[in-house]
Amino acid sequence: MRSLSVAGEGLADVSPLWRLRRVSEAGEAGIGCMSAIPLEIARRRLRVIGNHADADLQQALDGAEQEACRYLNREQLPTLPQDWPCSSSEEVPSSEDPVAPDVVEGVLLLVMASYNAVDPATVEGYRRAAEVKLHPYRLQLGV
Repeated sequence: MRSLSVAGEGLADVSPLWRLRRVSEAGEAGIGCMSAIPLEIARRRLRVIGNHADADLQQALDGAEQEACRYLNREQLPTLPQDWPCSSSEEVPSSEDPVAPDVVEGVLLLVMASYNAVDPATVEGYRRAAEVKLHPYRLQLGV
C-alpha cells in the first residue's frame, strides 16, 4: 500500500480498489454509465437490499456484459426486435431496444459467478449455465 494525495486531500495507505470504488460512488469515474442491463434488475435478482453495494454490483455487471459480448463475438448485447424473428427494418440495434431476455439471464448468471459464488465449483456452474443461455446468440462460429 502507498500514500497518495488526491485533489488536495492526503490519503494514507489507500489501495487502488478502494480508490476506484470511492471515485465510482462519487460519480466521477462514470463506471457503468453504458450498462445495457439496469442495476435494479441485478439488485433484485441477487436479492441485494439497499444501495450500499451498488458500486461493486455495477462493476460486476459491467464486467459480465463485456464478457458476454466477447463470448458472443458482438460489440453490444443482442436486442429485440432485431434479433427477434419479426419484420424489423433496422440494420443496427437501437439503444431503445430491450436486451433479449435470455441474454439478460446469461449476463446475470455471470454476475452471480463473480459477485456471489463462494467456491470454484459454484463459479463453474454459473458460468456453464450462462454459456447455455448465451450460445444461441453467438456469431462467427466458423461455418
